[in-house]
Amino acid sequence: MSNRTQEIAFADSDNHGWVSHLRRRFIILSATFSVALLLLVVFAIIAFQGLSGARAYVNGESQWTKAQKQAVIALFDYATTGNDERYEAFEEALTVNEGDRRARLALSGDDPDYAVAREGFLDGRNHPEDIDLMMRLFVLGRSLQPFQQAVEAWSRADELIARLRSEATTLRELVREHGSASPPVFDQIESIRELDRQLTRQESEFSNAMGRVSHFMTRWFTLAIATTAFLLMAGGFFLAWRLIQVSEAREDALKESEQRYRALVDQPEVGMWQIDPEGRIIYFNPAMRSLLAMDDAERVEGQPIEAFIAPHHREKVEKNRRARVEGRNTAIEVELTPRSGPPCIALVHGAPIRIGESVVGHVGTCVDITARKQAESELRFQVLHDPLTGLPNRRLFMDRLDMALKRGRRTGTSVAILFIDLDRFKVVNDGLGHAAGDSLLKQAADRLQDSVRDRDSIARFGGDEFGLILEPAESEEAAFIPAKRIASAFGTEFNIDGVKARVGVSIGIALSADSTQDAAELLRHADIAMYVAKRKDGAHMHVYDPDQDSFQQEHLHFENDLWRAAERDELVLWYQPIVNLETRKIETLEALVRWSHPTRGLLSPDQFIGLAEETGAITRIGKWVFERASRDFAHMQSKLGKNCPVAIAVNLSDAEFRFGDPVSYIQEACTRADIDPEHLRIEVTESMLTRQPEALHRINTLGYGIAIDDFGTGYASLDRLRQVPFNTIKIDRSFIAGFQQSRVDRSIIEAVIHVGRRLGVQIVAEGIELEEEARILLKMGCEYGQGYLFSRPGKLHAVMAMIQAESSPSR
Repeated sequence: MSNRTQEIAFADSDNHGWVSHLRRRFIILSATFSVALLLLVVFAIIAFQGLSGARAYVNGESQWTKAQKQAVIALFDYATTGNDERYEAFEEALTVNEGDRRARLALSGDDPDYAVAREGFLDGRNHPEDIDLMMRLFVLGRSLQPFQQAVEAWSRADELIARLRSEATTLRELVREHGSASPPVFDQIESIRELDRQLTRQESEFSNAMGRVSHFMTRWFTLAIATTAFLLMAGGFFLAWRLIQVSEAREDALKESEQRYRALVDQPEVGMWQIDPEGRIIYFNPAMRSLLAMDDAERVEGQPIEAFIAPHHREKVEKNRRARVEGRNTAIEVELTPRSGPPCIALVHGAPIRIGESVVGHVGTCVDITARKQAESELRFQVLHDPLTGLPNRRLFMDRLDMALKRGRRTGTSVAILFIDLDRFKVVNDGLGHAAGDSLLKQAADRLQDSVRDRDSIARFGGDEFGLILEPAESEEAAFIPAKRIASAFGTEFNIDGVKARVGVSIGIALSADSTQDAAELLRHADIAMYVAKRKDGAHMHVYDPDQDSFQQEHLHFENDLWRAAERDELVLWYQPIVNLETRKIETLEALVRWSHPTRGLLSPDQFIGLAEETGAITRIGKWVFERASRDFAHMQSKLGKNCPVAIAVNLSDAEFRFGDPVSYIQEACTRADIDPEHLRIEVTESMLTRQPEALHRINTLGYGIAIDDFGTGYASLDRLRQVPFNTIKIDRSFIAGFQQSRVDRSIIEAVIHVGRRLGVQIVAEGIELEEEARILLKMGCEYGQGYLFSRPGKLHAVMAMIQAESSPSR
C-alpha cells in the first residue's frame, strides 16, 4: 500500500465521520420537528376543547337564565291566582339552577367529584356531550382570572336563588293567610321582582366573564400555534441550509484530512511503520528511521522487520503478528537493534490492515521507552530499598522471607530470622542531632553487612531496627553464630563526626517451627524475642520460646492496644465534682480518663497510665483527653447556662513534655471548642514545679489555671512555690483519711491551708468521705472539697443531671 493510498483511506474514514455527524444532526432536527408538530396539534386540540367548553358554559347559562325566568313567572302567577300548580312549576323550574349549583360545588374542592358534577350538569339541562368539556375547563381554568370572575358571578347568582326560594316560601304563607292578590302579597312580589333584577345582572356578569375567557384562550393559543409554526419553518430552513453547507464542505474535508494525516505520519516524535503480511517493510516514517539510527538515503522497503529486532524478542514479534491476523490489535515492549549505538526498548502498537476479510498488511506506532524503563527500575529499587542505607526494606525482606519459608517446606529445612535493634540510638539521635543519627545508622548497616554471609539477606525495617534471614538454619546454635558476630562487631565504638559513641544491639531470634508458619508470624516471634532481650540485664540476644515469652507477648499486645486506644475511640472521660464546702455548690469538674478495653473491660488510670508514660503513648492519650474535655465543657455551657461549673480540671503528665509539646495541643483543643483558657485548669504534680518551670510559666501566661495535685506527697520546696505561678493547691487524700486521729496529718493540713491563704490560692481537700471530715475542714479554713461524700466519678450526662437537679427551683 502506497503513502497516497494510506492517506486516502484516512480521508475516507474522516469523511465517514462527517456523514455520521450529519446523520446525528438530521436525527436531532427530525426529532425536534416531530415534537414541534406534536405541540402544534396538542395546542390546537386544547384550544378547540377550551373554546368548546366556554361555549358550553354560555349555553348552560342560557338554560340557567331561562329556568330562573320561568320560576319567577310561575311565582307571579301563583301570587295572583293562588293556584298550587303554579308554585309546583316554580319548584320544578329551579331544579335546573340547583343541578348547576351541585356541579359547581362538586368541582370546586381539591378532589373534584366528577360523578356528582355530571349528574348536576345533566339536571341543569346541559348537553351530555358538553359536560366533559365543562368539567375539564372548570378544573383547569380555575387559575385563570376571567374564569375565576365567572365562577364568582355564578356563586353570587346561586346565593340569590337561595334567597328567591326563601322569598317564595314567605309568599306561599302570605297567600294561604291573606289570599291571592292581597296587599301583603303584592309587597312580597316587589321583593321577588328586585331579586329577579339582581339575578339578571349576575347572569350578564357571568356571560361577560365567559366571553373574556374565550378571548383569553383565543389570544394565547393563537400565539402558541403561531410560534410553533414559526419554529417549524425556521427549522426547515436551517436543515436545508445545513445540508447545503455540509455537501460543500465534504470536498474541503477530504483535502484537509490528507494534509492532517500527512503531518501525523511525518511528525518527528512517534515512529510509524507498515509491513506486508510476510513481515517485509513497506514504510518507515522519519521518526522511525531516527529511532533505528538509519541514514535518510538508505532504502528499507522489502527488508524483513526482524533485522531490527533483538534475537530473543523475534518469537514474541511473530506471535503478535499472528494475533493481528486473527483480528486483534497488539501492544508489546520490544528490544530494538539500531544501525549504530546501544539497543533500546520500544513500545510497539500494531493493527491489521484489512480489505474485506483478508489482512493485506500491518501498521502501527513505535515509541522509545528506554529512559522510562530505566526510571521504573530505579523507582522499583527505591520502593524495595531503604534510601539511607541502601539495604532492602521491610517489604522486600518479607517477600524474601516468604520465599525462604516456601523453600524450607520443599526441602524440609528450617529458616531463622534475627530482629536487631540498636541500643542507645535515641541518646545519640537526640543528643547529637538527626544528621549524627543518620551517620550512625549507615555505619551500623556497614557493620551488619560485614558480619554476615553474602547469601544471607539483611534489611532495615525503619528507625534503628534491622532484620536478617538465615537459611538453612538447623538449630538455635546455628543462629547464635551470626548473632554473636554481630554483637561482637558492635563492641567497638562508633566515630560520629569526631564524637566517640558506644552503641550495642539487642537481637531477637526465631526459628520456623513447622510448615504452616507464615512470614508475618515468624517476624512477630523475633520481635517479641528482641523485646525480651532488651529488658534482660546484660543480654544481647534471646531465642523466642512460646512458653516463656507468652507474658511478654501479651504485654506487647497490650502496649500496641494502648497506642491505638485513642484513635479507636476506646477512651472515655468520667467527671468528679469539686464543691464549695459551705454551699455544697459544684464549682469545678475534674476529668478522669478510663480505657474501655475490648477484652479486659473498663480499666482505671493506674492500670495503663504508667505504661503510657513509659512508651510515649501518653501524648496521644493526653491530646485526646484535652480535646474531649474542652468539647464537653462547651456542651455544658450551652446546656446549663449560668448553672455551668466555673472550670474543668485536666491532669497533665510530666511525661507528655518528654515526648512532645502538650501546650500546643492544649491551645488547639480550647480553640476548636471555642472556650476561654480561664475555664480550663491544668492539674500538675509537685515534681513538675522542678522539672518544667518554664512550661508552667508559659501555661500561666496563656491564661490557664494551674493546680498542684496530690500536694504533700512530692518534694517541692517552698522556694519553688514562690517561683512557679499556680492557682490551686489540692491536699492529697492520704492526709485526709486519718487527720482526725493523727495530730501530724492535722498539723500538715493546717500548715498547707495557712500557706495557701498567704499565697492567695484556693485549697481543695481530696478524698473526703465523711460529713464530719467536711465540717472540720471547713472550720479549719479549707473552702473546697472533693470525694465520695459529694459524688463518685460519673459520666458527663449523669453529672449534668445532678447539676440541673441541684439548681432546680424546688430545692
